[in-house]
Amino acid sequence: MSLLSILDTPQEALANKSFNTQESQIINEGQFTYFYDGKPVYPPEGGILVYKYGGIIKPLNIDPSKYEEAGNKCLAELKELLKKYDFDILGKDRQPCMIIPNEIIRLENSQKIEDRVDLLYPEKGWPDPLAISLTNKVKRYLKEDIMFFSYKWTMIAFSMFLFLPFKIKIKILEKWLDGWSGFGDFVTLPRRLEPKFYTEFSRETLNFTHKFLKHLGISEEVAYKTGWISAEMIERDNAYRWRGEDLATEVILENLIKSPQKEIDRIIEIFKQRELRSRKVIKTAERFARLLKLALYHPKIRKAFVQTLKEINFKNFQFDDIDKHQVMKYHGYNFFGIPIEAREQAWSNLYSGNPPKMVYIS
Repeated sequence: MSLLSILDTPQEALANKSFNTQESQIINEGQFTYFYDGKPVYPPEGGILVYKYGGIIKPLNIDPSKYEEAGNKCLAELKELLKKYDFDILGKDRQPCMIIPNEIIRLENSQKIEDRVDLLYPEKGWPDPLAISLTNKVKRYLKEDIMFFSYKWTMIAFSMFLFLPFKIKIKILEKWLDGWSGFGDFVTLPRRLEPKFYTEFSRETLNFTHKFLKHLGISEEVAYKTGWISAEMIERDNAYRWRGEDLATEVILENLIKSPQKEIDRIIEIFKQRELRSRKVIKTAERFARLLKLALYHPKIRKAFVQTLKEINFKNFQFDDIDKHQVMKYHGYNFFGIPIEAREQAWSNLYSGNPPKMVYIS
């Protein structure tokens, strides 16, 4: 142990042994991905774009015995040297470093990628497993609150809330939003993005939430903070964002403005037909829709909702060509109302029968 190191918690004492480092989250059980083609691009209009390509790399055939004797000798000398000066070598995840012969590194770096095919469109955003983990905590907090407040007996128990003056209701709502967004602000702060780097959908989520809450009478600070945390949650979960874009693309904005409850019911029915992965997600969406529809019966809330819809750019919630391309091969949800088998065939046709091949990380 070095002079400045802190003892790691023993693995056997950890409740969650699978995701205790950012690196382990990335490679846990293996993932499929593409090669990065240079650094991310920051368009002037906002967001982050990552250009990728597919291909294959033939595995290296390495004989460990070739390096065993020299490696053990090197390790013994290195340990004596570190012991002499009371140092240790650890990686940034505080795990012991490996020594690898430079010959192997040169072989790895000289490998050629075969069957390279560039993706026709870039991907949005930058993957950050730690940020995802943090926002999942905030999301879980919100889900539990929605489930609690939409429970029929809870609604009956808090029915007196309906008879309070509107200004008092807004004060109570502001207190809750301040608590939830404050928790989200504290949890996500280490990895939260500046809003200008969000996708269009996430930036518009911030814009909509901020304006809507301001129109209701929520303070500027709480309205903006709530919008920012909401946008951060959406930004860190492509599955939710893509589903949101799919449903927003089906929305008839004029109907949402004229008859919001009817349009919400129609969209929820579409969602129930297309969602394949989780009945729990459908249940959460139904409960959220129930709360929203109930709230929109109040004239002032409906007025604020309609006014906000007219002020924002609703197209930012809908699919563009980049995300249409991305979801063509995504399982678990019938995007565009089209099954995955047909979308995969369309994906192959788009690349003339030779789509970019993913790399398996393990």
